[in-house]
Amino acid sequence: CVLVDESKEDEAPHIFHLTGITPLIGVKSYKAWWRALRVAREVKKQQDPSAKNRLFVTLDMNHRPALGTFEDLWVLIEPHLTTTDLLVLSIGDIVKLGSLLDVPEAANLLTETKIEQSAQGISALNKAVEK
Repeated sequence: CVLVDESKEDEAPHIFHLTGITPLIGVKSYKAWWRALRVAREVKKQQDPSAKNRLFVTLDMNHRPALGTFEDLWVLIEPHLTTTDLLVLSIGDIVKLGSLLDVPEAANLLTETKIEQSAQGISALNKAVEK
């Protein structure tokens, strides 16, 4: 959620947020998602990239195994990376992407580090990511 002071609306960035859930729901939702990204790409081509009120596209992979495989989702997302300003990945996504793209540092991110399922696990996770 982005809160914008309406008196400064012309200075605020325009945020367009998508998730990886939508394209895996079905053909119609995939087409709508794809068309939205195509329009976003066209809008971004026509704007000044340094403008304060430019379009800012965020994409949260948000992989849901019940909807499809991680590879299926990546095949849909990868062509749109140049349109995306911010790609949101979970640690699990980084590991899966590392395996898929043969990046051992990412694929093995958590194999050497035990991460507790509590607030104490945060520092261990930070250390693993910093490697």
